[in-house]
Amino acid sequence: MEPTMLQSFRSKLDQIVRCLLILGFLATLRATAVAQDHRRLSGLDELRNQVIKLEKKLNAIQTSDNKDRTTGEIDARINLAEARGRLAFAEGRLDDAVQEFTDLVAGRKKAIAVYLKTRCGCLEELQQLQKELAYARAQLAEVKFDPKELAVELNKALALQENLIQMYHRLFQLGGCNPEQVIAAQKELIIIRSQLDRAKRLIRKKELLDGGIS
Repeated sequence: MEPTMLQSFRSKLDQIVRCLLILGFLATLRATAVAQDHRRLSGLDELRNQVIKLEKKLNAIQTSDNKDRTTGEIDARINLAEARGRLAFAEGRLDDAVQEFTDLVAGRKKAIAVYLKTRCGCLEELQQLQKELAYARAQLAEVKFDPKELAVELNKALALQENLIQMYHRLFQLGGCNPEQVIAAQKELIIIRSQLDRAKRLIRKKELLDGGIS
């Protein structure tokens, strides 16, 4: 094969590889685990019904005569924002999903602030709240298609979960918790690591894509 023809062939092959990388990257990002799981297991109708139920629950709390309803209302808003975000993402309404998960992050931050202000401060409960905040930020990063930020927040969740497992092991040795709690915590750790591995794969794909474009 002549040098000119060989160079032309390599150029076309490079273009094909770049196109495949782009298609694979976009498909991986947009067909995320959150949307896939909810389409397969719950379905859009169930997600919509969940949103309706949570809206009614929040409204009931807001119209109740209970003066001490701050924590309950915060939790209800958090659950509603997360459900709305998942529904929007499953329906392909990405801007709405970003807004709902932004509200979710704000709600998680407020829950921590209220906890620190009104409670004595149990380390286990605080770390659970901090882990939920990391999860919320990870969900926001995912709908923004930002794998680096997704990995950052999952690393935070991983560190907090590892701390909780160590705490549960000590409590178990002292008879302060049952083995089911330890097992459940270890299972959650495995899930976080799996999600983190996936985020790292997305980062590598994005780097390949950015390198190909440049």
